Order: sequence, then structure tokens, then C-alpha cells
Amino acid sequence: MTGRKHGKAPYSIVVAHGGPGAAGSVKPLCEELGKTHGVLEPFQTEMTVRGQMDELRRVIETDADAPVILIGHSWGAMLCFMFAATYPTLVKKLILISSGMLEEVEQETMQKNRERNLTPEEKTELASLRATFANPQEEDMDDVFRRFGRLMDNVDSYRPLDIDVDDSHYRYAVYASIWS
Repeated sequence: MTGRKHGKAPYSIVVAHGGPGAAGSVKPLCEELGKTHGVLEPFQTEMTVRGQMDELRRVIETDADAPVILIGHSWGAMLCFMFAATYPTLVKKLILISSGMLEEVEQETMQKNRERNLTPEEKTELASLRATFANPQEEDMDDVFRRFGRLMDNVDSYRPLDIDVDDSHYRYAVYASIWS
């Protein structure tokens, strides 16, 4: 398994990260749950939705005590929603945290709500990051993706806690491939 194990076996909780490509973004949640439960934090590395669902299935069938409590954050919530619908016998409970949109019709409203919460400086930063995403050869795209993730975490959070997120595993190529 590419990822981390928290707590002790049996591993009955699986937590899927956001992004896509934001492997490590759920580490603080996994560490907290790992104090009392066996938790798997798989890193979704595949470049397609089907590939990520297959990757998650392999982790659950190989390393977990299925059926599992499946928790997904942001993109991970969307992935877990599709996974549970496809493999219901592998999922005991499904928990979605700050899910991305489940229907395309919600995208415009969500984007407007996000941008309404931005400070002028954050609006400038978001415009710069979007311009770099449009021309990805200019910079270290994993670093740009980390900056984007930090900005979106701040924008999407109400009174965020000061928690050290492990964004060292973020991969822009995974993000760009899935969203395309």
C-alpha cells in the first residue's frame, strides 16, 4: 500500500485524501483516529477515476478488515461516494467531509461562494495560481499545487485550526489528470 497506517490492526477505517493528488492532506485526522482505531491512509496515485477506485479497492481488500468505515475529504469524499455505490459490500459506513460537488450544476454556485470569501490578496493569489495551471511548464507544479491547496483550505474553512498538514506528497500531475 502506498500511504500510511495509523494505530493498530485491525484496520477498519480508511480515509481518502482530497485533491485529487493531495496525498497526506488527511494525516492529522488519521493520526487522531489512530489513537483508538486502526486507520489506513492510502495515497491515491492513479491518473484516472477508475484507476483510483481500483487502487482503493485493492487497499481495502488487502490491508483492511472489510467492510470498512470509509471517510473521504473533498475530492476523497467524491471518490468514496462513487466507490461505495460500486462496491457496497466493502463499505460499512460512509462519511463525507467537505465534499466536492456531486453534481455539475453546483459548480458555479460553489465557485462564487468560495470567491466571495477571498480577501483581495487571496483573489490575486488565486488568479496567479490559475494562470500557472493554464501554463504548467513555467514552475514546479507540485509546489504551485501545494500553494493552491493551502489557499483553498483557508477559503473553505471557518475558524480553521492551526494543524500541520503534510503536503509533501502532493502531486499536480494526478490533480490535472483526474480533473481533465
